[in-house]
Amino acid sequence: MKKALRKPYRIKRKKSIFHNRLFWLGVLILVIAGTAFYYLFFSETFQVKKIIITGKDYNPPTASSHSQSEWAPRVSMEELELLIDKNLEKKISFFDTKNIFLVDFNQINKIVLANFPQIAKASFGRQLPDKIKIEIEERRPAAIFIYDKNYFLLDKEGIIFEKINEENETELLKIKNFTLNQDLKLGERVIEKEKVDQIMKINSGLINLNLKILEASLMTEKRLNLKTEEGWEIYFNLEKDLDWSLTQLKLVLEEKISPERYIDLRFEKLYYK
Repeated sequence: MKKALRKPYRIKRKKSIFHNRLFWLGVLILVIAGTAFYYLFFSETFQVKKIIITGKDYNPPTASSHSQSEWAPRVSMEELELLIDKNLEKKISFFDTKNIFLVDFNQINKIVLANFPQIAKASFGRQLPDKIKIEIEERRPAAIFIYDKNYFLLDKEGIIFEKINEENETELLKIKNFTLNQDLKLGERVIEKEKVDQIMKINSGLINLNLKILEASLMTEKRLNLKTEEGWEIYFNLEKDLDWSLTQLKLVLEEKISPERYIDLRFEKLYYK
């Protein structure tokens, strides 16, 4: 009986990984990706080197448009640029970078508005390879807000944005809000926009009647007291038709009536004393 012959066992030598094309392809991809990553995020090419700040054009209002004084920019561009530059830097692993692609505009916008209440809105953009652009829109003073012997610039939105001395901005209408009971903080609303619009509309109408108003006091949500330059006062009901109230006032003044204390326009019938 013949025995089956076994084939001799041969050990296959494994090919070195360095002879594997896929290995070298992977290395090549990693090198390219690493080089691209470094170039995009750490090279000097895309590091922010310049911050360009611009402001929207603005035409100062005239006396007939709510008696605002001429507006001038109130934001220091140098201080704003320093603040933005300080918040550009990011850390990747152990490395600091001011890379243009990593700038967090939402975060910087919050920081800018918190530190500059004079700014109503800021828009950001990138100008490759190394510039960022910011366009700011400053708040414009519509009136002076008086609270607890302190004076603030008030914009048309009812927001206070700058504390001033009493003698400053004398041409602006002075407003008090006796319904307010809170600590004041720049950048916050102290009067509802609707109320500001009503006060400005009334003031504009009184200017057309040659009446100069020194101070407007919001006594309640619907009662507004106005102090004239002559010393007497006008009482308005803000829930009443303001056009009709101004017409009533015009008719009284055309009759050469000179009140000593007040004209009350809050009711259907006009009263004066």
